[in-house]
Amino acid sequence: MKAQFKFLSGARAGQIEAFRKGYIGLGRHPLSDVRFDAERDLDVSSRHAAIVRKTEGFVLQDLGSRNGTFVNGTRITGDTLLKGGDVIGFGANGPALEFDVVEADADLPATTAAEGLAERASSPREIYHAAPAPPRASAPRQSTGVRIAVEVARQTAQLRRTTKVLIVLLLIVGTGFTWMQWDGRRRANELLRLQLRADSLMRESRALTSHFQTELQGVRDALKASQDETARLRRELGASGGDASSVARLRTELDVAERRQRALAGASGVDYRAISHRNQDAVAIVLVEYTDGERFSGTAFAVDSMGTMVTNKHILAGEDGTKTPRRLGVIFSGSTQFWRAELIGVSPEADVGVFRVLIKWTLTARRGRQGVPSSIATGE
Repeated sequence: MKAQFKFLSGARAGQIEAFRKGYIGLGRHPLSDVRFDAERDLDVSSRHAAIVRKTEGFVLQDLGSRNGTFVNGTRITGDTLLKGGDVIGFGANGPALEFDVVEADADLPATTAAEGLAERASSPREIYHAAPAPPRASAPRQSTGVRIAVEVARQTAQLRRTTKVLIVLLLIVGTGFTWMQWDGRRRANELLRLQLRADSLMRESRALTSHFQTELQGVRDALKASQDETARLRRELGASGGDASSVARLRTELDVAERRQRALAGASGVDYRAISHRNQDAVAIVLVEYTDGERFSGTAFAVDSMGTMVTNKHILAGEDGTKTPRRLGVIFSGSTQFWRAELIGVSPEADVGVFRVLIKWTLTARRGRQGVPSSIATGE
């Protein structure tokens, strides 16, 4: 008695195999008796099921398959006795076999599973073709896992390239944005420093203008007062009538008026333009950098041949008088030479500060025409 199997579906549909063995293995493993196609019958496990010949007949056993074993559409859960014409399914949607029992000339006694394994290893396989097998493709078909891996790699390759390009673009944009912010802060700081310098020069100009206006107004007021005093004396002289005491008093007041008039005449006769032209080389711009990093600028004037300079206190110590200059620099009028300087001191009450230009006497005498004012170089 033989067990016969007809492939109803799957890669081997139409083929027939018969076995006269006590143990028949079914699966995709190369050593299985009823072997399914390893590349296309993927619903069948490697060692899916087995048929054991017992006294009562052929018994079907599921070997822990992944998709289960079915008989006539019902999934088995234990040993199942087969009858001729039963359809064995491998998974709900997998290939199916038709089981049948074929009479043989000499029946083999029932054997145990171990004897069936030994017989299976030594017995040849009998194959009967009910119909010619369909032609197979020249190239073997890849497994589903391999095909999925290839497709995933192909579809994600473009995504990886796009991601790399986006990362590079983000780096470029981030670098450009950072540089723009840094450059903007640098320009803003430079503009702030220029504005501070302009403010300092404006305050200095207003102070000088106010000073000159005050001096000139004082001269004008003094001249007007002198004129008024002279006119008064003339009126009183005319009205005195020759009184001795009145004449003596008027004589004294007239002497005082004459001295005042001579002083005013001397002041009005001063050539201020010539004085300014002669001393303009002693005027300089002082640049101050405080210990907190803030910078300031103003004007200063040389007062002796040793490079002693006088400027406003607020330039050296700040508007509130609490700052300390870390570095001092001087540029004289009509020159581009930059000279280092050191602080001497500031007045605790008046808006006056003193510092000294760091110039050696020999160097000063030799370079008096190269940026050092003549009043310093010659000792004027």
